[in-house]
Amino acid sequence: THGREDGTRGRRLRPSRVRQRYEIWLGGRLWQQSVIAGGSVSSENWNCANSASLTCQLTWTEFVGDNWELFSNQARYAPGTGSGPGYARADVDRETDDFYVEVTLVTHTTGSGVNIIGPIGRKDSTATQTFYAFRAVGNFADRSFDLVRFNAGVDTTLGASTQDPVNGDVLRLPMDGSVIEGRVNGTAVIGPV
Repeated sequence: THGREDGTRGRRLRPSRVRQRYEIWLGGRLWQQSVIAGGSVSSENWNCANSASLTCQLTWTEFVGDNWELFSNQARYAPGTGSGPGYARADVDRETDDFYVEVTLVTHTTGSGVNIIGPIGRKDSTATQTFYAFRAVGNFADRSFDLVRFNAGVDTTLGASTQDPVNGDVLRLPMDGSVIEGRVNGTAVIGPV
């Protein structure tokens, strides 16, 4: 609890915030190890035939709307098949609730309505709309990012950034304990909150 990097007191085993390494201190630094990500890794590359379903390598459930599809090895919200939001989750068991979700924004367009897209995390296997979302938002010429917490369908904005989303952006939603943030191309644009 009272660890010091000058070695005058012991430290619990945890990664240092500056060096991002595990360190053992007993009268001085005795051991140092790079942070090793634990748990399982799940990924989806959408390398499947065109389909009205998102299921490819992983099993997906559309729990709000049914407008997602696979097209040219990409997931997309199908244009012209309805309006309103569409949320889908990968049905993968996590060993912990501390993880990140990441997507690459291939094409983000503005049009006559609002286009909102991005990863969601900490979504359970029910239809209840309780989760976190890091979203690229486009409405005509107004483009931005927001970080939102949904609780039984009621959304609360945790933060926003006026940075413009561009095609090719990698959106990451890290969730570590009660610390949530939105990252674009490795840089935090919202949070941590």
